[in-house]
Amino acid sequence: MRYLPFHELMCYYSPMNIRPKLVLLQLAAVVGFIIALSVIFFYSQSILKQKNFQIHSEKVLAGVEKIKSKLDRVMVSNVDLFDQKAVIIDSVNSFGVLFNQFRSTSIISAIPNEDALILAKLVDRWIDLYETSFLSLFNQMDRIVTSSYAEAEGTSELIRIRYKLVDTGQFDNEFLKDIFQLEGSLRFVGINTYNFMNDLQVELDLLREYTQNSITQSIIIAVSISLLTVVLSILIITVFSRRMGSRIIQIRDAIESLSLGDFSRELKIKSGDEFENFSNHYNVFKNDLWEKLESVLDFMLDISGSISIESNLDKVLEIVAESAVKNTASDAGSIFLVDENDDSMIKQKIGIGLLPPLFNVPDGYTKDVEKLIDIIVNTPILTGETIIGRAIETGRNIFIRDVMNEKEMIQNQEEGSLLYISSIMVVPLIISGRVLGAIVLSKNKPGEKFTDIDFNHIRTFSDYAALTIDNIYNYHDLIEKSELHREIRIAADIQKNLLPGTIPDTNGLAFAAFSEAARGVSGDYYDFFRLDKDKSAIIICDVVGKGVPASLLMIMIRTIIRLAASPSRNAAEILTILNKAIIGRTEADQFATMSFLIYDEAKKEIEYSNAAHAPLLLYKNKTSSFSEIDTPGLPIGIESTVRYEQKIVTLEKDDILTLYTDGITEARNSLNKEYSQFSLQRIVKNESRLTPGKIIDSLRMDLKTFVGETRQHDDQTMLILKAT
Repeated sequence: MRYLPFHELMCYYSPMNIRPKLVLLQLAAVVGFIIALSVIFFYSQSILKQKNFQIHSEKVLAGVEKIKSKLDRVMVSNVDLFDQKAVIIDSVNSFGVLFNQFRSTSIISAIPNEDALILAKLVDRWIDLYETSFLSLFNQMDRIVTSSYAEAEGTSELIRIRYKLVDTGQFDNEFLKDIFQLEGSLRFVGINTYNFMNDLQVELDLLREYTQNSITQSIIIAVSISLLTVVLSILIITVFSRRMGSRIIQIRDAIESLSLGDFSRELKIKSGDEFENFSNHYNVFKNDLWEKLESVLDFMLDISGSISIESNLDKVLEIVAESAVKNTASDAGSIFLVDENDDSMIKQKIGIGLLPPLFNVPDGYTKDVEKLIDIIVNTPILTGETIIGRAIETGRNIFIRDVMNEKEMIQNQEEGSLLYISSIMVVPLIISGRVLGAIVLSKNKPGEKFTDIDFNHIRTFSDYAALTIDNIYNYHDLIEKSELHREIRIAADIQKNLLPGTIPDTNGLAFAAFSEAARGVSGDYYDFFRLDKDKSAIIICDVVGKGVPASLLMIMIRTIIRLAASPSRNAAEILTILNKAIIGRTEADQFATMSFLIYDEAKKEIEYSNAAHAPLLLYKNKTSSFSEIDTPGLPIGIESTVRYEQKIVTLEKDDILTLYTDGITEARNSLNKEYSQFSLQRIVKNESRLTPGKIIDSLRMDLKTFVGETRQHDDQTMLILKAT
């Protein structure tokens, strides 16, 4: 079945027509926001004008009150009458300016007609008051100020002067008469001003009430229109995006389920747009990916069955070749092995379909299928010659997606020719650094190409196939020996080949390990491999049982976990996928405890998930204290519905992580006392300044001293990781 790799699928469908729809949603929100702002701005201006009108009215009233206050203080003030007159004139003029400004505000034109008439009459009253009363008052003040008596006695505190003149009996004094007239004028002008002020206040109160009602109505209208606009915008956006959102959620949930290893969920979107296309491609991708995973497991079972029945190398190679061709949709596939007696010679051991020869052949052979097959089978390839020989010599995979882009390959590339190849993969079979041969797959039709998933898939096949072929070699080597020695040796070689030959360099984390079997074949297993440039996986595992069955379970665990491990999956998800894959493919009494860690170099964090193994032991250098890190979960291979959990541990410089099997802490001495976790902690703490390798050396020495001559009863494995 033809499908796009998932990353290509995402790139292909990224410029969807969904983008214009999202632009429409954004436009609707922006338009609604602009309308709401415009309404608020318009009514805010109106409200500000009305508030300004109210402020002006307050100022007008304050101006009249100021005039009234100045008039009331004329007779008793200790300020000269001339200066008081100037202050009163200034107050009157200021009021006149304020009153004119008030009359010219834009709100005046909107007030009711009867209020406008009353206000006009008040204006006329003020003019009349000014002309008939204030001007006469000012003339009287001038007469008093310019009198000879005023020059002698002054004009401050006129009420005191009046009392003085009355007490002395100077009733015929002209100055006293002027004072009496001024006092009467002040009383008259004050009463008229007071009456004017009261009438003005009554009218202004009515106008302020009118404007306040208008302000309230403006606020209600503005808020109502704004809310209506916002609600309509939200309604449009909600209706418009509801379907899109539900489809996005369906896609998210489906991808999340897939990332957790759940392949049961189907995407069913019938929208007639890009979502439906995505749904269809997702289902194709998911089903094909599941078929790939199933094919790997079936492939492992087929090989395991072949080994258990007869350990027939040709049968195993046939299973490998058929599975590789079938699951990569190849037109042809072959397995080449290095000659056991001459490691410079490489021969084809099994072929499916016609793999065109990658070396020059005589012209007479290029059009005859049988002759081509014969020359391929009987012509060995020297190490370093052709891309097959170079891949085996260097131990590096060769993936040529499009042969037409490779100058070396295009010399015989004519469409329709038996020599034509459109795409080719060469994956070496490597075990413990030794290259056994290579799997070679080709597509021979124009336009057809292998994908990255095909390439990664065949690499997984090759990993397991190399282990199997090497085991068969070991099996054949041991046929002549006793049955017990034979099984122990095979299982030991399997177990040895499973352990990492080298530890990848890891930024910020130093690593050391040791593993010692109790009786030649260990049920313990550990691994350390890269997930990407920033993440590494660390595994420790204790398989129940001994011998070849336990070793085969180790192989299955190693293969599945490397297949499932991905930078996008966390530790708990990977353990869950491993458990589901193991269930039903092992005997009921075959299971394993396991701790799985993912170290993130960038974050200095450890993701930790545990399947009933001994808890992770964390030593914090700052506090010189230990803590156990654990998560609940059954052993791998017990219950298919188990979902494992995980914890995050942040590392600081010189923190130490210790992983171990129970063969360490349960080791006994001649007094039947256990070594215990306390002894392990003591050594780690005392030697915490040393490198992980030195810590392990100290621990092994202390353990050996403790047990003395007592026989080791269980496998012992330990990993020490130290933050640097």
